[in-house]
Amino acid sequence: MKKIDKLVIQAFISPLCFTFLVVVFILLNIQMMRNFGDLIGKGLDAGVILHLFFYFAVFTTPTALPLAILLSLLITFGNLGEHFELTAIKSTGISLTRVLRPLFITVCIITVMAFMINNYIVPRAALEAYSLLYDIKQKKPTLDLREGQFCNVINGISIKANKKYPDGVTFRDVVVYDHRKNVGNGEVIVADSGRLFTVMKDRFLKVELFHGYKYSTGDEAASDSRIKNVNTLSRSKFYKSLLVMDLSAFDLSRSDKNLFTGHRKMRTMAELDGDMDALKKQLKGHRQFQDDGKSNVIMQSQKNQIKSSDVGDENEIKEQANTEVREIRRELNAYQIQWHQIPASALACITMFLIGAPVGAIMKKGGFGIPFLLSVVFFIVYYVLTLQGENLAEQGILNSATGVWLANAVLFCFAIFFLYQARRDARLFDIDIDHLIFDKLRRWTILR
Repeated sequence: MKKIDKLVIQAFISPLCFTFLVVVFILLNIQMMRNFGDLIGKGLDAGVILHLFFYFAVFTTPTALPLAILLSLLITFGNLGEHFELTAIKSTGISLTRVLRPLFITVCIITVMAFMINNYIVPRAALEAYSLLYDIKQKKPTLDLREGQFCNVINGISIKANKKYPDGVTFRDVVVYDHRKNVGNGEVIVADSGRLFTVMKDRFLKVELFHGYKYSTGDEAASDSRIKNVNTLSRSKFYKSLLVMDLSAFDLSRSDKNLFTGHRKMRTMAELDGDMDALKKQLKGHRQFQDDGKSNVIMQSQKNQIKSSDVGDENEIKEQANTEVREIRRELNAYQIQWHQIPASALACITMFLIGAPVGAIMKKGGFGIPFLLSVVFFIVYYVLTLQGENLAEQGILNSATGVWLANAVLFCFAIFFLYQARRDARLFDIDIDHLIFDKLRRWTILR
């Protein structure tokens, strides 16, 4: 029996590792596509990109792990059923539930690890990922001078070149607008050719211009006292002109991570407990304030000393306190939802195990074809139920616990049904059964 347990575990672990990497890769690509526009043209080095990929890969673990378990179990038991290995095991008197026992223990261990990752590692990865992404969004684009287009990102200086040579440094027909004095287009340089390159480890941009003119306009006092100001235009010819500009604004500067720690997705369950306790104290204080206000109104009305202005003030205070109470309740509900999401996403591993193993045994089809399609179907159901439950919880239709655990509860019912059918060796996914059902429906339609 130990050999069978070892065989089943080995057959499960190999596809689990592979499918987990595949699912993380898919989810990571989806996440990166959402922020693709913020990453292009920023001149980020490979280290920054790899750090961002790593943080978001860890951040996708709560979603990727249950899906990977589901897909790997469908593949494992599909292969065992397709090659009649599962039939041979059953012929020795070993039941399906006995075969699932070592895998269930393995998945329970994975579930505990998933909970620890969700509670301690994922919030820190989310903090690093979103703080780094924010800094990348604030970073200015890199200098990209293209033919016939103005480049307007260098400290109030706009540059255009009509011809760019293959070396990427030399240009012809260069026009430079200097807006640093805030006088519009009062400073213009036109050159026959030029060179643009960085010096001192890309800290400064050096612009060398050759054979051109510099035009400048300004207001000067006129000799005639009746005319206050006149616009003057000056032109100077040069053989070589040099501009040096600081590129420090293009560097990636990191923000203080403490600015992002208040978001609920970046908090552990213990930290969420502290936040919820603080919100409950605020809510209790507002309720006490409302009760005191009602008591004052009752006492004044009993003494017939209440005035219309006092009623208006009381109503205004009451409305303001109600608005603050609703906001606190909404925030408290959001923190409660996040608190339940951490264990719910971990327990989803067991739910997917209870679905994947019996469905794979019933299906008897290995590989990545049908198992992948079935895993996508079940995961879409899980994902839609999760989103719907959380939305209902946010709206107050369901409490936070019911909304978050709704998907696990519904799929657990499906899991019990499939496990019962697998023990009976049901043929739910056989093509012959499908044809038989369609034939019966067709005959029933003809008879009617």
